[in-house]
Amino acid sequence: MRPSFPLSLKIALWFVMNLLILLAMAAAIAFAQVGLGWDLLLRGPAGNRLQEMGRMAMAELAHAPAGQRNQTLDRLSASYGMRLALWRNDGRQIAGPPTDLPPAVRALLRPERGRPGPQAEAGEPPAPPDDPPRPEPEPRGGEGGRFLIHAGTPAQYWIGIREPWPETTSPFPVPATLIASSRSVGPLAALFDWSPWLWTAAAAFVVSALFWWPFARGLTRELGRVSAAADRIAAGRLDTRITVKRRDEIGILGASVNRMASRLEALVTGQRRFLADAAHELCSPLARLQMAVGILEERAPPEIQSAVQDVREDVQAMSELTDSLLAFTRGNWVAPPPRLQPVDLKAVIERAVDQEGIGTSVQISAEPGLVVQADPGLLRRALGNLLRNAARYGAGTPIEIRANSAAAQVIVQVLDRGPGVPEAVASRLGEPFFRPELARTRETGGVGLGLAIVRQAAAACGGSAHFGNRPGGGFAAELRLPRST
Repeated sequence: MRPSFPLSLKIALWFVMNLLILLAMAAAIAFAQVGLGWDLLLRGPAGNRLQEMGRMAMAELAHAPAGQRNQTLDRLSASYGMRLALWRNDGRQIAGPPTDLPPAVRALLRPERGRPGPQAEAGEPPAPPDDPPRPEPEPRGGEGGRFLIHAGTPAQYWIGIREPWPETTSPFPVPATLIASSRSVGPLAALFDWSPWLWTAAAAFVVSALFWWPFARGLTRELGRVSAAADRIAAGRLDTRITVKRRDEIGILGASVNRMASRLEALVTGQRRFLADAAHELCSPLARLQMAVGILEERAPPEIQSAVQDVREDVQAMSELTDSLLAFTRGNWVAPPPRLQPVDLKAVIERAVDQEGIGTSVQISAEPGLVVQADPGLLRRALGNLLRNAARYGAGTPIEIRANSAAAQVIVQVLDRGPGVPEAVASRLGEPFFRPELARTRETGGVGLGLAIVRQAAAACGGSAHFGNRPGGGFAAELRLPRST
């Protein structure tokens, strides 16, 4: 049975979650201890690229006529996916759509000393620039000539790129800031070069995966070996053992499975030996009892003939049970290798049908020339049991026998259109002495060894037997035998 959620996938998902948690914790500690903020994204090559973008935009604005600066900014805004506006650092807007800057953004504009700036917010007219501007002091926030902040109501992302603006009323460029705003982080992500971050994350993932892979692979491989061994033991191969090399819990589990298999093998072997000895010892007394009942039946007066007949039927049932036990134990104790040989499958099927003498019609459909590697006696016994089972429980419906090749195997099916078996007990068919409720009456007979003998015979021939209900109604028995090369 294949797992619906493999352990290897669980380990991989756990590993990814662990890696993400570690990265989140590292980022949280860095932000808390080092005081990092949104400006971290503006450092290094990403910030330089953003600065170059602002410089090019400012240059394009400077060359545009004064009346077309707003149109130029609209075009650039559509290109970058953000709203652009140009401001002097004294708080006066130069170009772009009217924008109400949050106080936190205005504070980062940094007006020059002695210059009116934010006073304009109170309604005071700005003083004309009589004197040439002095160099702008180092800003309080940001990385060099740029800043990134999340502020406003509703909150937006604000990027400021400081570049000198060639004011026509001044012989010197005045300090100015190109401000880009966006409500979502998507347009911002397109501006930055994320490749170093992605390469770092990929390297961390690969190194961690290479570190974890041997452990996870070794764990799942050993568990797979234990699971496969348990499946073989469940299928009846009680001689299966696991090579234990580990000293951890998996090694302990393997040793426990070995002890379980040894104990089961001893118990099953003892049970089979007991059945064989009991059946063998019963043969002689039953034979003498049958002979005595036969003599009694000949000499008994007519008034007790019915009672003698009942005794004769009971002795006959005991004799059939003993024969079934002997057949079952012989199927268990047979040594397959010396007796396996190429067998003409169709000939064995026809002989089994003739020997059983079943009144119900039997339809044989077999590919010509099918030859299997099997023990002829065990294969004929298995087919005979399946035919008797189909005749007994098939309610007089025709019996079909199909034989087809499938790769290195040959599949033999014995089918009927009887009532079948309850689905709840289908998996137990083939267990010794197990009978479904429908097969527990005296009229149908049987002791629950027929399908067990079939399974043991198929296993002795190097194959397997499977039982279940037939689609559309009825019972289906299937033998899988190795094809002779």
